[in-house]
Amino acid sequence: MVEQINERNELLFQLKKSEKELDYFSLFFDDKIITEIVNNSKKYFLDKFPQPLVITKNSYWDLYKKYNFNKNHFKAYLAAIIYMGIEPKKRIEDYWSCDPMFLNSFLPKYFSRNFFFYISAIVHMEIPNKNSQNDPREKINTLIQELVRRFQEYYSLGEHITIDESLVFSKARQKMKFYLPAKPHKWGFKLHLLCDSISDYVYNILFDPGKSYKSLIKSGNNNLTQSIVLYLVQGLENKNHILYMDSWYTSIELAKKLKEKGIDFTGILKNNALGLPKEEYSKYDIDSTIKLFFIEDRKTLNFISSIHDDKIEDNDNKPNIQKMYNKNVRSIDYVNQISSIYSLDNKTYKWWKKILFFMIDIVISNSVILMELKNSVKIDNLNFRKKLIIQLLEEFSLEEELQFEINKAKPCFIPYIYRIKLHSIEHTPNKRKRCRECQEKCVYICKECSIYLHPQCFLKYHNRNVYTN
Repeated sequence: MVEQINERNELLFQLKKSEKELDYFSLFFDDKIITEIVNNSKKYFLDKFPQPLVITKNSYWDLYKKYNFNKNHFKAYLAAIIYMGIEPKKRIEDYWSCDPMFLNSFLPKYFSRNFFFYISAIVHMEIPNKNSQNDPREKINTLIQELVRRFQEYYSLGEHITIDESLVFSKARQKMKFYLPAKPHKWGFKLHLLCDSISDYVYNILFDPGKSYKSLIKSGNNNLTQSIVLYLVQGLENKNHILYMDSWYTSIELAKKLKEKGIDFTGILKNNALGLPKEEYSKYDIDSTIKLFFIEDRKTLNFISSIHDDKIEDNDNKPNIQKMYNKNVRSIDYVNQISSIYSLDNKTYKWWKKILFFMIDIVISNSVILMELKNSVKIDNLNFRKKLIIQLLEEFSLEEELQFEINKAKPCFIPYIYRIKLHSIEHTPNKRKRCRECQEKCVYICKECSIYLHPQCFLKYHNRNVYTN
């Protein structure tokens, strides 16, 4: 499906012509990954839930016996998770609620609430190896590394790249959790992302385990932030990239190490950064390639760069280094914005699920970008998710219909005076048939019943023939 090209270019990938959103999503989250998750989930279920002597109806074991958990079930679970991000509710149960205030007809068409909770309970990424290093990220980190490998396989970065942090909101009792008071959600797990500054494509990710486990990411004589940056830029040496970072990552020592690796650098230093001159300068040379620029804006900005200068070329009176920094450093903020709009924010007992949901958002974001670049059109993220949901559910629906074991919520569970809301009438100007109620020709059809009805006959027919039981 994918042909890799060796030239360096921002549009460095080839896909066979495909109109399906699922094909782009499957570049990263394919059947191989899903099958591995399914196998790990089955092992976890048998270890976590011993078989009882008496299996009660609709218990996890009853559903386990009735349904052989497979990749189509997990795809349906993914579709439900994506849908819940589009249509958020305070509680998961509300998606299957009979209360007319929360009436929802989409998910109950495919599976029941019990089936969803069964899948959610047994889904497991990886069973930790007891003989492995004590890494608290082990449950989810293997999936992250595999997805990152695919991110890098199907795309080549452009000239301008950026590194920034992303906080995945969580209140889990975990030592890996961070407190960042400047973020909208102050508590959560921190991931460091490397992005293409032009397309906003996420290229590399590092899951930060926190101060308690900082030895897991520190390398050699580098401090923590240097180790993070040097890990993220692995494989980008001597390719003429320009890296942009904020003051949390930036240091003079890091700029020297990046220059040694053939990576140009632009960033902002904190006022107390090690190596800043104590005297007041407008420009200061660290060496022949790395320079400091002290630019007066609302406050003094301490820029460091190995490629840009402080020349003013336009009428906006902003130096070149400041304009390039402002233009290229905000890609990850856009990624976080999209993720926050459509991410599932419900509570979960398993901390790693928050990371899984975040990674699904990143996969969708990268899939949209690849589809845009391939077809040279702007793709709406919301429409992409809607189509992806339907495509993920297609195989699951077909399988359930063939088995005649559909575990959907029954319409009779909904009070009949509200069930009419599940049906809708549609205008069909190019086709005329007789109304089922009055037998006169009409151009309106009930989408759920697939019968022709006049608008004035719609309620009369449904109340008498369908919903009086």
